[in-house]
Amino acid sequence: MQQPPSNGPISRTEYESRQSEISAKIAQIEARYFAELASMKADSIRQFDRLLDEIKGLRKELVAQDALKNVELQIRNNKEDIEDLKREQLSRTERFWMRFGPLVALGVGIIALIEFVSRVHLVP
Repeated sequence: MQQPPSNGPISRTEYESRQSEISAKIAQIEARYFAELASMKADSIRQFDRLLDEIKGLRKELVAQDALKNVELQIRNNKEDIEDLKREQLSRTERFWMRFGPLVALGVGIIALIEFVSRVHLVP
């Protein structure tokens, strides 16, 4: 329906027909543009939701790792405390025998001396 451009003025009907053609093409282009824009928006929303889910999963994993590190640290501290208590207990036991041992030896020595004196009659 296109006619070669003329150098002179155009009639009103020709102007209106060209206007309606151009309007129809613009409407098609706009419709295609808005459809693509809606599709891009939907894709962006899906990607955003997917990334949000991934971030939530990574956050949970990070929290779990942090909790695991805290538990491992507590276990290590408890083991060290138990070892310190064992060492301290051994030290207490050793100190007890260091103090009590000579008293036992002295008591045994006195008993042995009394036994010796009672068996051997040194006194007439």
